[in-house]
Amino acid sequence: MLLQILPLRKPRTALPVRLPSRPFAATAALFCATTMACAHPPPSAQPHGRSLRHPDAADDIRKVNFRSYLLARDGLRARLAEEFCERDPIRHITVHYADLIGQRDEQAVVEATTCAMGNGGADITEVFRRLPDGALVSLPLDDAGYRGGDLYAGQRRTPRLEVQRGRLTRWFVRYGDSEGELPQIRRTITYRWSNDRFVIDSVKDDAIGAGGAAIATRRVAVPPR
Repeated sequence: MLLQILPLRKPRTALPVRLPSRPFAATAALFCATTMACAHPPPSAQPHGRSLRHPDAADDIRKVNFRSYLLARDGLRARLAEEFCERDPIRHITVHYADLIGQRDEQAVVEATTCAMGNGGADITEVFRRLPDGALVSLPLDDAGYRGGDLYAGQRRTPRLEVQRGRLTRWFVRYGDSEGELPQIRRTITYRWSNDRFVIDSVKDDAIGAGGAAIATRRVAVPPR
């Protein structure tokens, strides 16, 4: 019986794969507009996030490595390397834990400063919750209930996001533009959980350098949904 020897196939040379380029902010201010540090989140914001699986899906949120998670989410590491820096893409990150929604589990309040921001403050400020299946979701902050004008007028740096006395709080220093207005005011926005998002519960202004006395406290009503 004759054996048929098939001709060897010529190896194919792999063609280079080009990932589709995506326009990215050329300045820190524009980059901030693509992150949760923007001062004006859309009223219709919904929880969003990508699954982060662990061997044990019941592990608590304190075991999440948020530096790695943020760099992997939406290709952030690659975009930073392309436009701003390849080394040390997240220069500073802080994470605080608290039960802010009353569901007997902790959420993580994350502030991260990427190499795109320089000295402008944190450009990622989010609250994360871990679901029973192990997925992470970012809980939205809704400022639509404020009725006192421009909530973030006069700010110079991105607002801080912290937990104060068990409440989710965003604060920043604002500067007055009109004659006779105090030059520096610390504005503190306190949030409460409402159904599927954080909404404004109160806004307080404290004069800096004037004994810290509150000069205005505004309580706002949440618009009907």
